[in-house]
Amino acid sequence: MAIDKRTKKIERKLEDGVFDANTMDVLHKLMRQGHIDKLGGPIAVGKEANVYRAYLGEEKRAVKIYRIETSSFRKMMPYLEGDPRFDVRQAKYDIILVWAKKEFQNLKRAYKAGVPCPKPIAVHKNVLVMGFIGDEEPAPELKDYVPEDIQSVYKGVVDSLHTLYQTAGLVHGDMSEFNILLKDDKPVLIDFGQSMLKEHIRGEELLNRDCGVLAKFFNKHGVETSDLEIKKAITRA
Repeated sequence: MAIDKRTKKIERKLEDGVFDANTMDVLHKLMRQGHIDKLGGPIAVGKEANVYRAYLGEEKRAVKIYRIETSSFRKMMPYLEGDPRFDVRQAKYDIILVWAKKEFQNLKRAYKAGVPCPKPIAVHKNVLVMGFIGDEEPAPELKDYVPEDIQSVYKGVVDSLHTLYQTAGLVHGDMSEFNILLKDDKPVLIDFGQSMLKEHIRGEELLNRDCGVLAKFFNKHGVETSDLEIKKAITRA
């Protein structure tokens, strides 16, 4: 009876090509495993995935659901090839599942290293369960809310990327104001699907790109820095 009530709640959210039959089955399994017991409204809507509020009792969680049918899986392949942790097949379905698993594994490494990021809770097929970042409402993205003490935010981001690089052994690969949340005006990094081992053949290329994007944003908001300065700070021993 409990599962039937939960099912009805989820079935009312069949929209945007996200909640297909396979995804519904995955959500039900995650419920049976005790990772969530209720799904709420959307937090973020993206090209490859949507993020929803979720709950386990009174505890807020976040559920990221990768679309099987509409994800740009060809764009994902360059971020999967050459990573010894994952065996990638060419079928779209397999690629999406590996991508979700990769983000979960990257989150585990980052969280264990002490990087401020969502707590990884569970992954099954194309659904990832994480900790919720925020209070009553989700924490804002840096693109939407720039605190007065932007210098402190800048330092927090660079220090977090240094920990990610030196302790977790990862390059974020998609770092921008879109993937930085602000919890109590302190940065929290999100979206680790494109993150790579720093030894990967594309590791330095992605690091350089991250540094360039960050330098442009923080320069725009009055922080004197450069991509080279950021890179030195991230890679320092």
